[in-house]
Amino acid sequence: MKTDKPLATAKPWPTWNTDYDRFVKERNAATQLRDDLCFLVGWTQSDNPEISKKLEELLKKHEEDRVQDWI
Repeated sequence: MKTDKPLATAKPWPTWNTDYDRFVKERNAATQLRDDLCFLVGWTQSDNPEISKKLEELLKKHEEDRVQDWI
């Protein structure tokens, strides 16, 4: 028996993001940026100590400014 009706298919996963999804994406982006800055601190330490110091200060300020009581 043949039918012209389409077969039932699963609906795709919703494309909207929850607050938690956005939080995780932002946290991952911040972690990646922090890791890259730490790499740059180590890389520039011998050639440009003034740049390295400034990057270390920025990372320290960022660490102090982060909201850590949600953990």
